[in-house]
Amino acid sequence: MPRTSPLIVLLCALALIASACGSDGTTDLAVADDSDAQSQPDTEGDASGDSAGEPIPVEPDGGIGDGAEPLPGAGDSNGDDGGPIPVEPDGGIGDGAEPLPGAETPEDTGTWHGAEVAETNCPRTEWKRVEASAFSFSVPVDFTEADVQPIDSEVGVWAGGNNIEVSYDYGWYSGSINSTPGAENEPIDYSGITGELTIVRADGESMIGVLFPEVVVVDGQADRLGLTVRFADVNDEIVGRCIVGSITFG
Repeated sequence: MPRTSPLIVLLCALALIASACGSDGTTDLAVADDSDAQSQPDTEGDASGDSAGEPIPVEPDGGIGDGAEPLPGAGDSNGDDGGPIPVEPDGGIGDGAEPLPGAETPEDTGTWHGAEVAETNCPRTEWKRVEASAFSFSVPVDFTEADVQPIDSEVGVWAGGNNIEVSYDYGWYSGSINSTPGAENEPIDYSGITGELTIVRADGESMIGVLFPEVVVVDGQADRLGLTVRFADVNDEIVGRCIVGSITFG
């Protein structure tokens, strides 16, 4: 048998060692590359860094981001668009008898009344006071006094824009509209002087009025006050309520 050269044996051994070392290094490198790939963060999504698919938070004022304006259609937060004050189904604001929400409640007793009723419940109207002998009330500043001739009583008529007329009769025989067909009546108490408020809603002309049967009693005879507001536009009922609610005595 021929003898194998020692040189050839040495070369074969070196080749086997080199092959084994190269295989191990390649395997380690591949594992390291795969591990690095798995540890990289997912940067897909929007440029802001938010996770893809999550909504952008909306601020309490309805905007997005600091100083943002409300979203389109959100409107003014106080709800005041400069239009007319809405009138409730019964024709009043706060039933026409109480201050608007947030207004200071008067310390008066009985039904809320006085100049502040007109100023609070009809704030877009400018008012002036009418001074009679034993009472006063408010009318819009554009109202003018008509020339009337009284008979056995104190009377007055004031008229202004939109065909609104205020008339009063103070004396022994002052009447009321409380028996008019369709009349709605309710009791009122203006600082101890009691009476009745009446509203009549009709096509063409509606009315709101008050009657106080005993304002002053002298020798058993009572002076009465009847005051009526007539108006053609149903939207002016709140103006009538403001006028009759503004009455004060003394």
